[in-house]
Amino acid sequence: MGWFNMSREVGKIMKEQGYGKIINTASIGGRFASEGNIAYYASKGAVVNFTRGLAADLAPYNVTVNAIAPGVFETELTRESFETDFGRESLARI
Repeated sequence: MGWFNMSREVGKIMKEQGYGKIINTASIGGRFASEGNIAYYASKGAVVNFTRGLAADLAPYNVTVNAIAPGVFETELTRESFETDFGRESLARI
């Protein structure tokens, strides 16, 4: 909810001043999904669509709103997925 709260608060200020840029962090999981982690994919899809809606609402006030969506990369949390055939196949479909 940090992206929502931050965007709401700074959006008010930027709207009043007539300029601003907001960048939210989503994930490739907001556009593509595979088996499991449904709550994660849903939450990242929410960031993407919230960003689109906020961009439309704030555009008349010269406020730009975008989201970045990093892909999957190996970390301690994802390492196991990179080490199994199922994990590699799932990651390849994203």
